[in-house]
Amino acid sequence: MNHYLIIISVFLFSMMTYSQSTVPIDGPSTEPALFEPRQENVKIVLSEKLKSDSSISIFTNVTNLIIKNAILASNTVYSLLNWDTVNSKKTESVPAYKRRLHFGGWVRDSSNTDCYSTRAKVLIRDTLKPVTFKDNNCTVDSGKWLDPYSLETLKNAADMQIDHMVPLKDAYISGAYKWTYKARCLYGNYLGYNHHLIAAYGEENNQKGAQTPADYMPPNTDYKCTYLKNWLYIKGLWGLTMDTTEANAVKELINQLNCNISKMTISDKEIAQQTLFVNKNKDLCVDHSE
Repeated sequence: MNHYLIIISVFLFSMMTYSQSTVPIDGPSTEPALFEPRQENVKIVLSEKLKSDSSISIFTNVTNLIIKNAILASNTVYSLLNWDTVNSKKTESVPAYKRRLHFGGWVRDSSNTDCYSTRAKVLIRDTLKPVTFKDNNCTVDSGKWLDPYSLETLKNAADMQIDHMVPLKDAYISGAYKWTYKARCLYGNYLGYNHHLIAAYGEENNQKGAQTPADYMPPNTDYKCTYLKNWLYIKGLWGLTMDTTEANAVKELINQLNCNISKMTISDKEIAQQTLFVNKNKDLCVDHSE
């Protein structure tokens, strides 16, 4: 049976070099500076059976397919619940996780005329009323945000954190350690999918930390199925794996919550749109090695 990974071509810009300014990144203050990623022999990857007899990797072929309009013209929809088990033959040597070194911070896109960082853009995007600013109208000071995790309503921007749906540490462990710095930095600042970065109550985000659904689920019951869908969607787009504990927990939660599995999908058009966004923003970050 032939399968292919549903992934987005985040590595296409590995040789690009441009500079951008960075600002501090949100996250739990209790997170350790170093983390030795677990190296398990069994990994779970999102996959989908091909109609043809040969396997096509989205990673290597998506650009050509877009040029030919093969994806944009397609209405094919794939389930996010089709997984493959991959047995690794050897244990890789992986550098210890360092958040700032590997992902950088929030960036300000110099191609735009505004001075907003990624954090500011998410707060502006998600506010329920117009925001106010401080620091030369660049930093969001107040607004009105409804945290989807806890349903707390917040007005002070200082109480808000910008959560990565799939946390940076988990992304690193799940495959981002293989990426270039520019790919990881783009992941950390990604605005192509509205559920990649979430304006969340800081205290709730600290509770989540870098945990997978095996250890953390948002207290808002009505959001749990959406949370699981977005977790799988992002892991699929970015070609990130799950360990067996994580995958089993996601499967059990979907069953327990009676989630609508018909909504847990990704389409060719969505993959193409996300790939185009990546290509358009491939120069957002600067490589530390430059």
